[in-house]
Amino acid sequence: MKNIARFLKVSLLILLAASITQSCSLFGGGKGGGVSSATGMAYGDANDTISFKPYDIQNLPNPPGMVFVQGGRTVLGSFEQDLFGARDNIERTVTVNSFYMDETEITNEKWKEYVYYQFRPMPEQMGKDTEVKDDPNNPFVPSQTSHNGQELADLVPEDSVWASDFSFNDVYSQNYYSNPGFNEYPVVGVTWRQVVDYTKWRTDAVNYGIISSVAFDELPDEFKLEFYNPDGSLQMLGASASTTGTQEVFLEELDQLQQDMIAYINQNKKMFIERGLYLPEFRLPNEAEWEYAAKATVGTQYLDENEEYGRIYPW
Repeated sequence: MKNIARFLKVSLLILLAASITQSCSLFGGGKGGGVSSATGMAYGDANDTISFKPYDIQNLPNPPGMVFVQGGRTVLGSFEQDLFGARDNIERTVTVNSFYMDETEITNEKWKEYVYYQFRPMPEQMGKDTEVKDDPNNPFVPSQTSHNGQELADLVPEDSVWASDFSFNDVYSQNYYSNPGFNEYPVVGVTWRQVVDYTKWRTDAVNYGIISSVAFDELPDEFKLEFYNPDGSLQMLGASASTTGTQEVFLEELDQLQQDMIAYINQNKKMFIERGLYLPEFRLPNEAEWEYAAKATVGTQYLDENEEYGRIYPW
């Protein structure tokens, strides 16, 4: 009897597993997928241009130089008694979504990189068998106007912020940004407007780098029609074929092409977002995010919103 009971249990388990597997296959689950669980119609593949084809979930790379900050709740505001009744910093609980934040401050070196590429093309390039060259008879000369329409003086930090009466900061006020010895120091002397321009450039540079590394067949069809020939070569005036069979592009042409591509990507970012090829825009952290990340603890919150037993977050 025990053997029969054991056999029935095993048989029931096998039937249950088989029914689950069949149901997963029927409704588009399991390894096979390929079938809509809403209509039962088969999804398209690379050779099917008629049927609907959902985009695979792709893991975007972590933003360079950033760490993940897990969201949660935290208490902001002053714990002290408001003697003057200003009520400008009331203690309150806020919820913070998960986000990424730079592991360190933006350094002088990173800011110099931004200034450099505001007048020159980036090293990432798109196109099949493309060779970038600089014409010795007509060498590339950076424009006097940056890609965002400013002059060099508008992009460079202002070292004079170090100068003040009796400060004895002459070394900083004259050499802080320019001297390579301060490359790894935090950048100072920049305005809010300059920082916003930096975050805009960083968004464009990082996403252009991601898209430029994608295989030609995985790029959106509209994007390929705009900038590429059917064989994957660049569709641009002035490009010529070299003796090695590669497509030669001069620096000035590459610079203009990259700016045209970045403008197109920004105008049509939804087609890249749905394919998992576009990171969210870089920006300055808000007050809650900044204080939450700086506190770096999460505690047990009771009804009075007091935080107890705080622990250190992994970042």
